This record gives sequence, C-alpha cells and structure tokens, in this order.
Amino acid sequence: MRLFTAILIITLMTSSNAVLSQEAIPYTITLGNQPSNVGRCAVNLKIDGIGDIDIVASAPNYVVNFSVPANQNKNHLVKVKGTIKWGVPPNNAPACAVNGEILINQLILDEWKPIKEKIAGSESLRCINFGFAKMNATFDGPATAEKIFLRPSDGITKKIFETCDQLLVEPLKKNISCDLVDSKTKSFCDEDYYSTVNPNRKLKLQEALNAALDGQQIKRGLWETTSAQASRAEQRRQQEEEQMKITKQREEREAWLKTAEGRKFVADEEARRKKAEEQQLRAEAAKKAELEKQRAEEKAKEALLRQQCEKMKNWASDSRELIAKAFKTSVSSISLIRFEMGRYSCLAIVDTPKGPEKCSVRGILQDKKSGEYYADMGGPFAIQAVCGGLAF
Repeated sequence: MRLFTAILIITLMTSSNAVLSQEAIPYTITLGNQPSNVGRCAVNLKIDGIGDIDIVASAPNYVVNFSVPANQNKNHLVKVKGTIKWGVPPNNAPACAVNGEILINQLILDEWKPIKEKIAGSESLRCINFGFAKMNATFDGPATAEKIFLRPSDGITKKIFETCDQLLVEPLKKNISCDLVDSKTKSFCDEDYYSTVNPNRKLKLQEALNAALDGQQIKRGLWETTSAQASRAEQRRQQEEEQMKITKQREEREAWLKTAEGRKFVADEEARRKKAEEQQLRAEAAKKAELEKQRAEEKAKEALLRQQCEKMKNWASDSRELIAKAFKTSVSSISLIRFEMGRYSCLAIVDTPKGPEKCSVRGILQDKKSGEYYADMGGPFAIQAVCGGLAF
C-alpha cells in the first residue's frame, strides 16, 4: 500500500492559508461547524510558554493555522477561545463558538488518524511501527511536555514510509516451487528478504527494514520451507535405512553362502542352471529342425506345383464360364493359351476380347485313367474365376 497519498493530503492541509518562516513549525486546528450565518469568525490561541495570537477562520471548515518556533517545539497546551476582532470591514469578525484546549501532540495524532485508519491491521502499519522503533521515535503513546510525536511530514517519517513502500511493493510469495542450487532438486520455498552485505542470511520484515534504514541494499530471495526440509530429510532417512537393510541382507547372504548349506545351494542352483540351459539348447535345435522341415516341405510342394502346372494342358469343363463371368464377356470369346507358374500359384494365360489375361488356377486335378492334369479355375462354390490384377 502506497503511503504518500495520505502524507500529501496532511502536508497541504497544514500549510495552506499560512505564510510560515523556515524556523517555524506549522500546526492546524479545525474548529468545525459554526453558526450558519457566520462566514468568518475570530479565535484567540494561548500557547503555553509562548504567548497569545488572534486568528480569523473562514467557512466552511473554519481552519486555524498557526506555528511554533522550532526551538520551542514541545508538547505545548494550546487554549482556544472565541474572541471578537474589532476593525473596519472586512477586517473585523465575530467570536467563534469555541472554548477549549488541546495539546500539540493531539494535533499530531489528528494528522496520523486518517493514515492509521487506512492501513489498520496491514503489513504497512507493522512496518511503520518497526521503523519508529528503529529510530527510537513514536507517533502515539504516553506524552510529556518535552516529548513530541513525529509527524507524517517529518523527514524521518518520510524515510520510513519510502523504505516500507519499497519492501512491501508486493506480498512475499509462500510455498512456491523452487530449484535448490546445492542439490539440484525441486522443492518448495518461501520468499524472504536479504541484504547484499550477507546474501545467505534471510531477514524478516523488521530486520530488513532496520538494514535498509542503515543504508544496506535489500533484495528478495527464496529459502526452502521448514516442512519441505523435513520432508527431504525424512526421504533421505528412509533411503539410508533401505540401503542399510539391503547391505545387511547382502552381507548375511554372503556369509550363509560360505556355510555347508549355502555351498550345497550354490551347487544345486548351478546344476539347475546347466539343465535349463541344455533343455533350452535342445528346444532351440528342435525348433530349428522343424523350421527346416517346413521349408523343405514348402519347397517340395512348390516344386510339385510347378511340375504339375507345366504339364497341364487343359482345364475343367466350367472354366470358360467362370472366366467369362470374371471378364463380363461371352463364353465363346474365351480360349486357353497356356499355363505358367506365377509368383505364388499356377496361372492360366487366357485369350479374351481385350487380349491375353491371367487367371489363377484354384486347384490342380488329375484324371485317374489317363493320369493327365487339368485346372480347376473356380474351386468349390465359386461364382467366377480370379483374374486380372488379383491373379499372381
């Protein structure tokens, strides 16, 4: 919260409508409401230890400005009483409706009142109190005739305000994610102040303010939270405990392996390992033999298919019809040119109205009497032959 707005209002109020020497300390008394038909009125101020002064106050607030010599600036008692100012208009005035007394410190407290109300309960007020304690000064509390409060416009007060504004420009961040420089790990940190004189020492608000008022440069830094430190310490403890447990188990096992029981266990384990290894080798050899057998059978099957395909001279009786349906043409326009081996199957090279085309042989049949092979172009339940781009 910026504090100078309030200060400027007070300063303007205490200095308006008055011509004051550099050696005089200005003060203001606001008389408040006066009879409605009075536009201006006069009062007599009797300042204890200094003397009397007559002053004319004007509507609407009827503010009385006076000053006290700097060398006599104490907690004087000021008696205020309405008095008639005689003279020729407009230099005359009736008596103000007032008769009382007030201490100088009370006037200063009145200057502080709007500021304190504005920042009540805030960090700004705490900071100001810390600053006054540092300067061994006060703006309220018990007063004597010799002890006078600091005012909002005093140089010391302004310095405290300026320093607090710099420190409290924004709230300190709490429990935010941060990278720890030393351990290069992530954790959670709180923001605090530090002085460039000793960057490793975090400062609370009062310490930071005191250092700043002493002329040190104050910055903000991150420090790991207590809970995060405790969490990391607990994690390290658990890790160390687990490592100790593992080490103990390893040492106990190594000691056991040196016993008769342990040596027998090792021998049995080695025997089981060798047996499992032999079984695996046998299984791999059997699998390899089976794959070689399958490849040999596939080659024999392919060789037989090729031999049968090359020997074939004709096809089944319904072949022309199936091929004609595949090409959407008449049966009479279809004729066999030859059979040849394709990439995966036996193919019939067929003469069609569009020229030679390929059709897949779905099965190779053999006449029991003649022993000749002939092609089945459709297979069971076929509607048409497989021809064109689908034949390979």
